[in-house]
Amino acid sequence: MVTELLPALKAALEKALQETRLTRYQRDAKADPDLASVRVFIGDLPPASARESVFPCVILCAVDGDAQDGELFEGIAFLTGVYNSETGDAEGAEMELSILRSRITRFLREALDTPVAERFTCVRDEKNRYMRWQRTDPLGQPRPFAQVAIISRWSIPGWE
Repeated sequence: MVTELLPALKAALEKALQETRLTRYQRDAKADPDLASVRVFIGDLPPASARESVFPCVILCAVDGDAQDGELFEGIAFLTGVYNSETGDAEGAEMELSILRSRITRFLREALDTPVAERFTCVRDEKNRYMRWQRTDPLGQPRPFAQVAIISRWSIPGWE
């Protein structure tokens, strides 16, 4: 059951983000900006040979878990990354990161009431939060990229 959570989240998130278009990473920095759909990966980015245009993207990773009273819980990180080559103070990348974070927050909020794949439910943590997000060293991130980790907790059918 646990091994089915990440693929189910990937499929549901791809569907939820299908209309979201953000700036696509291009090796040619002088090319006109191009928009692309957000790609979703499990565990890591694809191999280096396939990394031509992975941004914008979300990487799903299990980060912790526990079991209580016959129910399994798993913490999932939604590692989001965007690229925006606008010149200036990185405002474009910050705006795109905000848009993506907002879309994922809405996805998680809906998953509180409607289980993903009719089995996996986003649940609130001990502080009554259904998600939290964190940036590590935003000033140290290489421009024009920006990233944030969104953490949520999921209930998984157990051995009831």
